[in-house]
Amino acid sequence: MTNIRISLSHLPITDKHIVLSELIGLSLANSFIDLKGQIISSFENPQAARRLILLLDFMREPHSLSSYIPNRFGGISGHRYEITFSNRIVYSILTNHEYIYEISILPVGFLRSLFLARGNLYISTRGGYRLTFASRYKFALDYASDYLSEYRFSFALQKRPNKDIWFLHITKFDEIVSLLNLFGVHAAVEKLLEIHGAREVKKNITRITNIELANLKRVSYTSGRQSQKLSRL
Repeated sequence: MTNIRISLSHLPITDKHIVLSELIGLSLANSFIDLKGQIISSFENPQAARRLILLLDFMREPHSLSSYIPNRFGGISGHRYEITFSNRIVYSILTNHEYIYEISILPVGFLRSLFLARGNLYISTRGGYRLTFASRYKFALDYASDYLSEYRFSFALQKRPNKDIWFLHITKFDEIVSLLNLFGVHAAVEKLLEIHGAREVKKNITRITNIELANLKRVSYTSGRQSQKLSRL
């Protein structure tokens, strides 16, 4: 997962339109407006914070960065990075969620930055896969789901009980690969395909072994029955 985040944070920044789309995606994962009317975006991974700073530098927007280690439930958690900045469009979206439908946003830039901000890729020890988007705002994931529906991805939307956070899950392996390719992180896709291929080989070997063991048991059982019949003659 770290390799995917690093790849996303180092993608070239050249187009103003996609920069704005990425800025919105990063901001809608976990941002709020303070009493001064400034936007504070909070991240738990440094790659997302780095990307937001690069975008703001490209747009020549003033900003400040603070980093601290929060104390959670009596224990120390990882670093949290908070970036304070001002942007008229992001401010308008956070104060009026419907405004997001009034502006032009590039789907790929929005989705990959939303994923970078708070998403994850889970690889189960049992062989399953799950790519997850996360946001404190349901409207952000509703907006993302509109794009995913256009690309014909299947997904599930879920709210964590007693928590102010929403999740959007994609579990089909082929769709996860397609989405990561769409994001432009091709090296990460190759690595994921290697993991999947190795798992499939192991799964096939296990299946063949189980079939052979079952056949041996049947042969042994049949031989035993024949021996019993011969002993009665």
